[in-house]
Formats: sequence, structure tokens, C-alpha cells
Amino acid sequence: MNSTLSTVAARADSLAQAILGAVGADDIVSIFAGGSAASGDIAAYDTGERIEIYSDIDLYVVVRDGCGEDTIRDRVMDVVAAFDDVRDSGRALFVAPSDVGVYAESDIVALVPRPGTVCLHGARVLFGGEDVVRAAPNDASSIEPYEALYLIENRMTEMAVVDERRDAVGKRYAAYYALKLCADVGIALLVADRRFSCSPEERKEALASAGSIVAPEDMSTIVSAHAARRDLQSAFAAGSMPDVASAKSLALSAWIAIARHTEVAESGNWIDAMERRCRKGKAADNLREFVALRSRQGHGKLSSFRMAVGLGGYSPVSALRMSALARLASVGGGENARRLEEIDEFVGRLTRRCGFGDGTLSERVMNMNRSLR
Repeated sequence: MNSTLSTVAARADSLAQAILGAVGADDIVSIFAGGSAASGDIAAYDTGERIEIYSDIDLYVVVRDGCGEDTIRDRVMDVVAAFDDVRDSGRALFVAPSDVGVYAESDIVALVPRPGTVCLHGARVLFGGEDVVRAAPNDASSIEPYEALYLIENRMTEMAVVDERRDAVGKRYAAYYALKLCADVGIALLVADRRFSCSPEERKEALASAGSIVAPEDMSTIVSAHAARRDLQSAFAAGSMPDVASAKSLALSAWIAIARHTEVAESGNWIDAMERRCRKGKAADNLREFVALRSRQGHGKLSSFRMAVGLGGYSPVSALRMSALARLASVGGGENARRLEEIDEFVGRLTRRCGFGDGTLSERVMNMNRSLR
């Protein structure tokens, strides 16, 4: 195990122990690390003074069914917030915040097959047994092609926050995240084409022979991003990192192409597709979702119904996920820009009414999204 991976593994262990210390072990079935902390594919850059680690600590905390999951989630999130206040360990700086989700045991079995969930069989168990990990979906062929859109939407939400940092570390992190965004667009293309694999080598081969969902020059950028991620040190030194604006543009183009490829965009109308992804017009369903979201923040149902008046006709969860992409798509103006701007305006009202009023809109969206895990 190399020193950077050892540092990440030690931090994941420390966070798991901090959670156990605050919550207790009685109701926790398992804690395991997914993502790069499990795969060992750590994104880091040595500045000469210290190592900047861009990979996050991705933990799953699984609790027993019926043990008060929401209360435990609140306590876990408090632990994570305090833990992330200290990210500089001297020689290493953890740039990304920790990403911790709290799930009931039955939720793991019911996870939607997605790239992140079907690869959990390679997770690193930090507490408890491995039975829960084995219960997660693990068939990559069961991922529905439209899940490719979900992946791009989430990455764009994260990119919007990262891009707002203006310090030197933040700029390097944004450059890395632009690279990650391009690479994950490649993952999305494989999902859309039902060719995703948990094996990096198999993904590499699949990308090399990928179809024509996107333009050849975009495919070249994606393949280059996958290669650069394997050696960030050289990519930074060579100045070959993609710029953020180009990465965002690639992601939007790919989203539109995938929406058409998967027939999510009927008759090729991708703006209608974005609105449908936000369940525009499904007023009763969206109202129930809003009340449920505010309840998770500790608000009563009656006050939530009052707060819902005039909020708008979008799905709160879906609009949160779509807002960064819709904001980018509306920049060009034109007659359809207003339709997309309305999604962003809805999200602005939504975050404030759910108690997330601090920071930029991108930060509020990210903070509210994290609270829902």
C-alpha cells in the first residue's frame, strides 16, 4: 500500500471510529468505504510542500431497520461536519469534504443499480460484517441506460461548487474536477450503451471502441481524461488539464446526446426532457415530496404545507439535481432559456424554505443534497 493510499485509509478508519464513538455500535450493522478509498485509485498531487488529496472519503453507515434512522443520520452528520473542520494532517491536505450516507439495512438491498452501487462488492469494511455489502446490487448489466443522465447531473452539481473556489488549492481542485467530469462523462456513455464494467481495464477497452453517441473530438477528450487521471502529477506538470468551461460544455453536450440516445428526449427536444426530469406539473407528488423533505429537517407537516404555497410545480429532489445543468444550458439565452431559469429560481426558493439559506446557490444545493443521504 503506497503512502497516499495509507493516509486515505487511516482517515477513513478515523472517521468510522468517530461515528461509532458518537452513535454507539448497538444500532450500526456495518460501516464500509466505497469509491477510491476502497479501490485504491486515489487522486492526489504533490506540490512539493505537501500532497493535496482530491479523492473524498466515501462512507456508508448502515443501521438496523426501525432504530430511528433519521435521528442517527443527524448525529452522524454532526460528527462528519466536526471531522471535516480539520483536513490538514501536515504532509497531506484533504481537499474534498467527506461524503457519508446513512442507510437502513433494507435500503442497501433496494439500492438502484448505478455505477457507484454495483461496484460496492469491492468496498472496504471498516466495522461489522460483509453480509450487507454482498446484499447490494452487483450486476453492471442491470444498470438502466438513463442512469447515465443521473451521473452527469450529479457531477455537474458538484462541479458548480468546486468552480467557485478562487484560492490556489481551489483552482487546482477545480482543474482536477474538470478532468474527473470529462472522465465520468465517459462512464456515462458506457452506461448509456450498456457497456459499463467495474473493471478499469474493461472500461478502458470499451471506451476505445465506443460508439458515436458524442462527436469524435469529444470522445478524444474523454479518453485523454481517463489517461490523465492515472497520472495527475504528469498531467499538471504538462499543463494538459482541461479547463472548467470546456468540461462543463462537454458534459452538457453529452447529456443532450444521451437523452436523445436513450429516448428520454422525445423527438429530440432536450429542454422538454429537462423539465420532465424535474416532474414539472406533478403538483400533488411534488407537494408530498417537499413536505417529506422538510420533515427530515425537523419541521412539522402543517408549517410545511404553508411553506409549499407558491413554491412551484417541480420535484424538489430532481430539481436540486438538475439545477446546475439547467443553469449552464440557459446561459446561451434564446426563447427557451426562461424555461430553464425557472428551475434555478425554484431551487433558490426551495433551499431557503428548507433552512439552507447560507452561501451561494450552488453551496446551498450541495448542502441540502448531502443532508438527504
